Amino acid sequence: MQQKHLLLDGTDSERVNLTRREVNILKMLLDNKGEVVKRDEMLNHLWGDNSFYTARSLDVFMTNIRKYLKKDNSVEIQTIRGEGFRLIVEEK
Repeated sequence: MQQKHLLLDGTDSERVNLTRREVNILKMLLDNKGEVVKRDEMLNHLWGDNSFYTARSLDVFMTNIRKYLKKDNSVEIQTIRGEGFRLIVEEK
């Protein structure tokens, strides 16, 4: 299995190992950059259902991804209450 990495730019470049789920979440957000990705759509695509347990799992993954990205001010994952998530990338 090929390991996926996220290279974070900043004053100190850092490489972060990503899980398969983190890669899939980021891919969905990148494929829909600037648009709201519905929470239910994400859950169904990633887990095949939208039960309470998988919804909480998504929240944990999003928290981890946000921690990875917090050093880069040009990238933000917004939570759109009652809808889903939106990836905002400021072009440099």
